[in-house]
Amino acid sequence: GATRAASSAAGDDYVALADECLDAILEKADELSDDRDDVEVELASGVLTLKTPEGTWVLNKQVPNRQLWLSSPVSGPCRYEHVDGTWTHTRDGSSLAELLERELGLIM
Repeated sequence: GATRAASSAAGDDYVALADECLDAILEKADELSDDRDDVEVELASGVLTLKTPEGTWVLNKQVPNRQLWLSSPVSGPCRYEHVDGTWTHTRDGSSLAELLERELGLIM
C-alpha cells in the first residue's frame, strides 16, 4: 500500500509510536506482575515478553513493515498497524488495546 512509500520522517514516527506503545504496555504489565507472583514481564531490544501460567505473549516491532507483531497463546499471531492513533489488527480491525484487555486484563 501507500505506507511503503512513506518518507523516512514517517519511519521515525513509527519507531517513536511503537516504542511508546511497548513502554505503555510494559508499565501496565509491571503493575500486573506486582499484583501476581506468577507473571513475568520483560522488554529488551524492542521485544516485550509477558509470561503467565496461561502462556507467553510476545510483542515486537517489525520496522520494515511498520507494524507491531503479537504472538498470543490465546489468539495466535496478530499483526498491528498504526491507524488514526490506534494500533489496529490488519485482519479484523480490532485494536491491540482491546486484545490486551480481553486476554490479560490490561487496561490501556
